[in-house]
Parts: sequence; structure tokens; C-alpha cells
Amino acid sequence: MRPIGKGGLLPATNIDRRRGKAAVDLKDIHFIDSAMSPATFTQKVAELATVTGANYLGATNIYSSHMRYAAMVLGGRECVQLRWPNVTVAKWSIWDHAGSQLIYTESGAGKVTDLSGNPIDFTAGKKLSKSWGLITADENIHGKILGLVNEMRIKNKPPVAKAPAAKPAVAAK
Repeated sequence: MRPIGKGGLLPATNIDRRRGKAAVDLKDIHFIDSAMSPATFTQKVAELATVTGANYLGATNIYSSHMRYAAMVLGGRECVQLRWPNVTVAKWSIWDHAGSQLIYTESGAGKVTDLSGNPIDFTAGKKLSKSWGLITADENIHGKILGLVNEMRIKNKPPVAKAPAAKPAVAAK
């Protein structure tokens, strides 16, 4: 990272998130959200905060994807981003995530997956259509967050309608 000084750019310094204190208790996580975005269900982020015991009201709300990743790189290892897609709107663009995810993971201790725990698939073209949702978290709590998200997905899944009973066959006359 190169800070900006009065006379221009200052010397570069490496960012190593591993040096920071990792969140161990989920109540200590800090959500980085985009409450203004119509492409994500912010209610699900607030629900996850309730489940973890974290304070969603203290979430940092940033609209730009790039700035959310930057906030997570610079903000500390307790920062978590959950993007639960609004299926009628969510068409996230690859350029909003590819470079920023690389910087986040290369800065140390960060992990990014979709809501199924799969790496984000950047091979589908302009849109992230092969990945559903996004979890960005420190690698030591990512699995816990993923587990809670999967519990939420199962709990919120609409019941499968039962097929109507088959009618008895009518004998031909």
C-alpha cells in the first residue's frame, strides 16, 4: 500500500492481515455491508448478526464493492461481508470482485467463497452467474460463518409441494 502524502505518494508498505488479532468469538465480528444495494438481502446479513450475537447496527455500510474489500483489508480480521443475492436483481459483475478479491486474499488470512462454500467462479463471462452469493471472512471464522449461512438457507427454504396422489386407472370398456 502506498499512502498519499502532501508531496505525492509515500513509500510502499506491505499489508499483512495475519499480524492482526483474529476474531475468535463470532459476537466480535464486524459486518461490512451494502444496505443500499437492491442486489442483496440486507435482512439476511442482519439475521446472521443476530445469530452470531454481533451488533448489526454498528455495521459499516459501503455501496462500492471495491471499497468494501478495501475496508476489509485495512479494517481488521474481524470484518465479515455476506452478500445474500436478491435473485430478481443480483447480476454481479466480474470486474467488481476479481481484482479486489485477489488483493483481499493476498493480504493474508482472508477467504472468499459463494454461499455453498465454493470458490468464486470467474469463468462465466461478465457476470458471476456460476456463483451464488458471497462470504468474505478471515479464514479462521469463515467455516463457522458458512455453517450458519447454510443453516439459515435450510431454515428459510420453502417447503417442497407434494405431488398430487395418482388417480386410479380406469379400466377400458
